[in-house]
Formats: sequence, C-alpha cells, structure tokens
Amino acid sequence: MSDTKRPDLHAVPVAETGRLGENDSDLEDGLTPAESVFVRSLVDGASVEDAASVAGISARSGRRWRHKPAVVAALREHSRASVAQATAVLASGSTRAALSLVAIADDKRKASAPVVQAARAVLEFASKGTELADIEERLTTLEQQIANTPGTFRGRA
Repeated sequence: MSDTKRPDLHAVPVAETGRLGENDSDLEDGLTPAESVFVRSLVDGASVEDAASVAGISARSGRRWRHKPAVVAALREHSRASVAQATAVLASGSTRAALSLVAIADDKRKASAPVVQAARAVLEFASKGTELADIEERLTTLEQQIANTPGTFRGRA
C-alpha cells in the first residue's frame, strides 16, 4: 500500500478501530447509530463521501449531516479529546526533553540540532497545551457562574 492510497474503510468496521477511550458504551450523545458511524469515520480521516458510504447513506446526506449541530458537536468533542491526548503525551515527555537539554548545556551530551529542536518543541507544545487546557477550564467555570447568576445577560437581546 502506498502512502497516497486511502485505507479501505470497509475492511474493518468503524466500531472496531480500537481508538483510545472509545467503545459502544460511549457513543456520541444525541446521535443515531448511523450518525455515530459517520462521525467515527470522519474522525478516522475519511472524506465526507467515504464516511457516508460506511454509514450507509448517500454522499448528499453525508454533506448535509456534516452541518448538523449534533454531528458538529461530536466532531468537536473528538477533536478536543485528541488534542488532550496529544498534550498528555507531550507533557509526559517534558521531563526527558528537559533532561536532554540540560545534559547538552552541561556538555555531557553532544549537541545535535534536531535533538535540541525536538526537545524545545516538546517543552513548548506541552506548556502551551497545558496552559490552554487550564484557560478552557477557567472559562467554562466562569461561563457556568454567569449562567447561574440571576439577572445577567444570557444571550438574549
């Protein structure tokens, strides 16, 4: 299989792709089983047309479903989960990246531009990802407090 060829989406049922944290018990809320298959296919990298085929619907329906609020919300949640997982991986590598930079700085290890760049990137992205997660959590808390405060603006004119 060449790098440019798309995987056969019909070869393995979408529910059996084995992505982290996904099984039949945590299907997306508010989606029909077909919509859930459609969303999971999109998350796996399928085009809208391919995801529609896997879900057993027409490409036209797939393009329409792609804009349904429940589908958009499920895709957004998958995206957030993927970013959180990537941030966790980077955070777990931060210590090794920092130790590598310290060893290079102390002349205990030969400086290699790719190693230095990789270590710096791991530290930078782990830090930014953690900071963004903290900001998101704080913003969510503030939004909940505002929504629960009597007499405040709630999006109505």
